[in-house]
Amino acid sequence: MVHILDIFVSIAMSTILFLAGCSDKAVKDNEGNGRSDNEGDEPVETEYLQLYPAPGNLAQNVIGMDHSVWVNDQSCFVYRTEATGGGDYGSVYPEYAYFDFKGSVAIKVKPNYSVSSVEILPSRAQIVPKVNGSEISFVIREPGQYFVKINGDSENGSSATKNLYIFANPPEIDAPSKDDPNVVYFAPGVYEHKFYKLESNKIYYIAGGAFVYGRFYGVELQNVTIRGRGVICGEHLTSLGDEGRIVCINKKSNNIKIEGINVMHPKVWTIAMYQSNNIHIDNVHTISHGMSSDGCDITGCHDVLVENSFFRGHDDILAVKARDFINEMPVPQTCENVTFRNCVVWCDSSNPMTIGYETNQDIRNIRYERIDVLNISRPNVWQLEAVMAIEPHNEGVVDGVVYKDIRVDVKVPQNSLFRFVVDEGTGTIRNVRIEDVYINYGGTLGGIIYGTTQAEVSGVDFINVRNSEGLSLAEDKVTTNVYTSNINVSPNLKNGTWVGEVWDFSTEFSGFSSEQGRFDWYYKYLDGSEMKELLWNSSRNFWDVDTYCYIGWQRTDTNPVRNFPQMAAAMHPDVNKQPILIWKAPASGKILVRGKVRRPGTCGDGVDVSVRKNYQIPFWSMTIESSNQNFVDMGTNTVSVNKGDEVQFMVSMRGDNGCDNTEWLPVIEYLSLE
Repeated sequence: MVHILDIFVSIAMSTILFLAGCSDKAVKDNEGNGRSDNEGDEPVETEYLQLYPAPGNLAQNVIGMDHSVWVNDQSCFVYRTEATGGGDYGSVYPEYAYFDFKGSVAIKVKPNYSVSSVEILPSRAQIVPKVNGSEISFVIREPGQYFVKINGDSENGSSATKNLYIFANPPEIDAPSKDDPNVVYFAPGVYEHKFYKLESNKIYYIAGGAFVYGRFYGVELQNVTIRGRGVICGEHLTSLGDEGRIVCINKKSNNIKIEGINVMHPKVWTIAMYQSNNIHIDNVHTISHGMSSDGCDITGCHDVLVENSFFRGHDDILAVKARDFINEMPVPQTCENVTFRNCVVWCDSSNPMTIGYETNQDIRNIRYERIDVLNISRPNVWQLEAVMAIEPHNEGVVDGVVYKDIRVDVKVPQNSLFRFVVDEGTGTIRNVRIEDVYINYGGTLGGIIYGTTQAEVSGVDFINVRNSEGLSLAEDKVTTNVYTSNINVSPNLKNGTWVGEVWDFSTEFSGFSSEQGRFDWYYKYLDGSEMKELLWNSSRNFWDVDTYCYIGWQRTDTNPVRNFPQMAAAMHPDVNKQPILIWKAPASGKILVRGKVRRPGTCGDGVDVSVRKNYQIPFWSMTIESSNQNFVDMGTNTVSVNKGDEVQFMVSMRGDNGCDNTEWLPVIEYLSLE
């Protein structure tokens, strides 16, 4: 079988363009239709083009300032909105332009700042831009949502601080008449902030060039459509509850359609659907501002299709839940038969694709297909994030989830590709299939699958999960606990060590464990001259041999960042007994050993600490005096290892063992592989 993603591997990095001379010539008729010769490239044939002028009295803060855009040499208005970017909840101001077309069109972008590199995402579109000074040109041949990434890098989409999105729509079909009594028609213009209560059997049409402040909401609706090409803006919303959501449809609604509109600046969730059935969301573009500004939340709904859309938010983006959130719905309802397909997502914090936390009822038959991820949150924005997340928090069962043809256009942090974890409660996860996932820029492959004593995770299949460096997901990169079963990886690779892989003992994903050998860490001690294994003490949650010789895990800070404390190995020696934390190399190559260590106690006479390979002479050591309670940086130590070699972190007492508890945060990273 030939997968379409294979075609892209050879060009994964080819779309990054540094300054190169080019020009663009276009020929058009009076309607903007026609062709662009594009200087010798395949001619651009435009069958239809519709641009939408902005209303004259538009507020200055929603008018683009950083970019000018032309389509077939016609000026295309650029809007500006506010979004929340990164872990500090600071404001950023992305810009966007929209138009309708059929065939192909020539795009020119001129930033008001210097240009050093350009990339057009998603990468599966295979759009290669040209740059001439500060003018960027490229051709769009298919309707879709595009990010013009200027002066960014491959680590993260938001590294390009001035974001420009192009929303290239297909032509509208059967636009309603403003004279139809069942149509609420918003003609081009600016509309003051208002709450619009939806009515059954109505079409709410927001024409291209309309800019509507407010929100649209309703309960127990039948046959409602919200469509058009204009903008709904929630800039003046203040509530963190349902009244902060721009499009919010509740309780026993049926046959709901949302198509073609741009939804900007909610206070919280952008599009929220509760306990409703037969929902179709198509070609919608959202950019959200504020904490918990989810993209699209499907809560307790049946038979939902979300497609051909763009969502940017500062929380979960394509989210499925099953919980009663408002007073009108005291009883939660199952969520079933939900499909997201052909969507582009940008996640500033949390998870691009998520099921949970809210799972008071069962969630069944959920499908994510042909999803492009342009941005994900980075540690330490939120330490429980993943590209694909299933996290039941209550009693509901999550059963039957498919992720297929997922492409990630950012470098994924370690253990952040997937997170299927039962948080608490009795709800289980079962029957999950992850197929044809491609990570661009050589991103890491791996994640977490954890069950609990009350809720096992079972039946998770990984098929053809790989990155642009040619690596495939291996079994040892699927981190599980004892409450999981029937986890399968195909192709069946046992070891997937890669250059840049990191073992950070301070994290739950590559550090301390109650199992010897988990994450390649071992817990031993030197009894005189004999090496022995420490035993797990469940009452202390430590590895120990007696009261004083132990290796544990404890926090080192009193003011954790966002409630995530800094953790460290807690190591204490005893008379003639030295605790040794050991990392065993899973592959041959060169590693970097770094970290920091301290002795927080003020009594006693200090400790000797050292790091060795295979019990040889230490390649790093020092004495920590009792007068020094500060962390000491180990610097950077490059060490060659063969598979199975040990790197040993040892703590030894000096004259006595009083106050000798030592906190160590070792980090090991592969620099090269043999």
